Formats: sequence, structure tokens, C-alpha cells
Amino acid sequence: MDIREIEYFWNDAPEQLETADVVVGDGTVDYGDAFDAFDPRIFFYFQDEAEFQRVMSGEQYVADFTVTKVV
Repeated sequence: MDIREIEYFWNDAPEQLETADVVVGDGTVDYGDAFDAFDPRIFFYFQDEAEFQRVMSGEQYVADFTVTKVV
């Protein structure tokens, strides 16, 4: 599990950049609804590096936000 600080915006407010901590998993843990160890300080849990990179490239949108960079 890798914790990264990202810069992101909500898709309905792209002019307002924010920062948050996210987890990038290694693909061995399912961070779905049944995951019982969510940390409230973490903004989002990515399953693995591939999912994170798809979001960074703009190829995939997760929820209602877009990641612009790793801080």
C-alpha cells in the first residue's frame, strides 16, 4: 500500500484545485464496499498502480473527481 498526496478537482468545478491523500494498492487487497479498514484521512483507495495511472492520464474517471498530479 502506497500513500500519495494528489492534486485534484471535482468534475463540476475544474477551476477549484484541492489536495488529498490517496492509497494506491498493489492489487492484492479489494478496496470494495466490504473492505473494513478504511481510514477517514484517506480521500480515495485505488486498487493498483494501473487504475491510478488511468485516472492520471484522464482515461478513466473515478467517482466525480479528476487527478491532476502527484504533489
